Amino acid sequence: MEASGRPSSSRTDINTARVEEIIQRDRRVTVREIASELDLSYGNVQRIVTDELRYSKVCACRVPRQSTSGDDEKLGPFHYRRQILG
Repeated sequence: MEASGRPSSSRTDINTARVEEIIQRDRRVTVREIASELDLSYGNVQRIVTDELRYSKVCACRVPRQSTSGDDEKLGPFHYRRQILG
């Protein structure tokens, strides 16, 4: 007999693809909105976005992280990257 509810791990390739699709559709979407739409926990969506997809937040938009040296500026508890968005 299968257990009902969420799978034991919601960080699957399918969920990663679904999260990326939502972000591509609307780059200003919040982690909370994605979690609600996909019925995943906030923490799992946050880990998918930052660890799996390697996105970071720049000016309230999600953009792919780029390796840069010396471009990080620490502001309070958050890390922002200076980038010119075209």
